[in-house]
Amino acid sequence: MQCSIHPTTASDLSDLVVNYDLDAQSGWGDREESIDKLLQACVLSTQVWTATDRQEAPLAFMGAAPAPGEEGCGFVWFVLLTPFDADAGDLIDAVAEMARAMLGEYGRLENMVPSDETWALELFRSAGFTIGPGERQPGGVHHRVWIEQDAAAAPTLH
Repeated sequence: MQCSIHPTTASDLSDLVVNYDLDAQSGWGDREESIDKLLQACVLSTQVWTATDRQEAPLAFMGAAPAPGEEGCGFVWFVLLTPFDADAGDLIDAVAEMARAMLGEYGRLENMVPSDETWALELFRSAGFTIGPGERQPGGVHHRVWIEQDAAAAPTLH
């Protein structure tokens, strides 16, 4: 793997906030709103990981927060700082590795992804997540994505 992962540090988050256009990268709104949502996600999460390239530049952040009322389940989230395409094997491997690390605490990671975010669905699928059928939700059709400890034990293909 040409990427490495490590638990996210305050320095990683500081670098992200100062050096990256979060509103364009996260899809969470304007810059202030994106920073606020990222910090909220980090505060709620029991684990946050950073994937970096060989030069230690961040490529992605991924975390998981406990799912209320669902013992052993974590809501997974990520922010990509690099475009995802079909040749993103290293990024896929890093996402799969971060998921395996979080599955040490959670037996299952899941979230809902809008059907029009095909790149996110493909990234999750490629990293070993199961993609459920589309479900009508407020705001459109979403797919449940999930991975469980047993599935994460399988080696990645990239």
